[in-house]
Amino acid sequence: MSNASPVSDQARAYTARRYGRPDWAKGTISRSDAAFLYDMVLRVRPRSTIEIGVASGVSTAFLSTLLSDRLGESRLYAFDSLTRLYNDQTKPVGAYLFELFDQLPTNTSLFPGVSSTEVRGTHARPDQFDFVFLDANHEHPAPAMDLLSLIDIVAPGSWIALHDVWLPLADPQFREFGPLYLYESWPGEKCAPDDIDRNVGAIRLFSNVEDSVAALLDCCRLPWQHQPARQAWDGPIDAMKRLRGGLADELRDLIAHPPIAKRTTMRNCELVIRGSNPWSQVCADLTSGPLILHANRADDVVSSIGVHGLDIRTCNGVMLPNIVRSSDTAVTIKLNLSLKSSDGSGQVEQALELIDDRAHFAHLIAPQSFLGAFSLEIAARLEPTADDIKGAWVKFKAIHFV
Repeated sequence: MSNASPVSDQARAYTARRYGRPDWAKGTISRSDAAFLYDMVLRVRPRSTIEIGVASGVSTAFLSTLLSDRLGESRLYAFDSLTRLYNDQTKPVGAYLFELFDQLPTNTSLFPGVSSTEVRGTHARPDQFDFVFLDANHEHPAPAMDLLSLIDIVAPGSWIALHDVWLPLADPQFREFGPLYLYESWPGEKCAPDDIDRNVGAIRLFSNVEDSVAALLDCCRLPWQHQPARQAWDGPIDAMKRLRGGLADELRDLIAHPPIAKRTTMRNCELVIRGSNPWSQVCADLTSGPLILHANRADDVVSSIGVHGLDIRTCNGVMLPNIVRSSDTAVTIKLNLSLKSSDGSGQVEQALELIDDRAHFAHLIAPQSFLGAFSLEIAARLEPTADDIKGAWVKFKAIHFV
């Protein structure tokens, strides 16, 4: 269950004093991200925190300072697979830590050149971590793979904070969906700030380790944006050796037959538009520009667009990472998405209710029963009680056929 809540006044006051970021640092947590981490840390009160993905060290410096100020007995263990900054080879990983403190803080251990798959073999670590901040490779399935690598050395029921969750919603050009997929697909408890410009969230592992692994494997079944090297899976496989065998077999099958995202074009597709009006905007190639559907009233023709001629051999499904509705009308818009096999062998659907102008994420993956051609249909309508409203629109800022 997702829970959006306001950041506390104490968090905002603390970050106003203690959050810092040098001009040269790129891709770091923001002050509002840091405020969310403040509330999470004070809620969890961890003894051993692990950070995966250090880069400049802005988040590392903030977490180290926070733990020192509020939880004197707590330690931070920070890991990064690189030894130099990904965007500036002249600086070492964690450069801001040394710029700020001159030397490594006593409550912090820094491990440059150590990936998540290698954490288990690190001797200078606790037996278990009880809070995780994950901000490493964002290409799916990397974040889920990172967690699978740590699953037996993170305490069951622990919170996992994720950075850049909603970056694809804020910037349609950003196509690294790993944190977003992990957050949105997580079937258990999760939370995020209620800020409209939020970019950080957290999921909570289940008390049963096998349940957490099963959820992570489900996330890994979404189309992969890249294929990790075979040895990168050694960590997750090692972590699962003591779990029930069926899950390990599922992981091995995924590694052997990865669901790689396909490069789909609309060259051979047909668009069918119904219930359109002057407010709707449709590009001939939906992958090259935004789609705007005007939602008609309940007694009018449903506004919809169909994409016919998709083929299971070149397309796994569709990802809609940034769906927004008009902000100038206070009425719910009902959105229905569906994939239908042309031979009638199957159908998958997803329904959304857009009640405000917050960005939404949706995805539809074609099931294995699809054997050839299939179609996508997107339909929008106003709720039946909105008789006095002439209409409102839904904008799909980015559509990715994968």
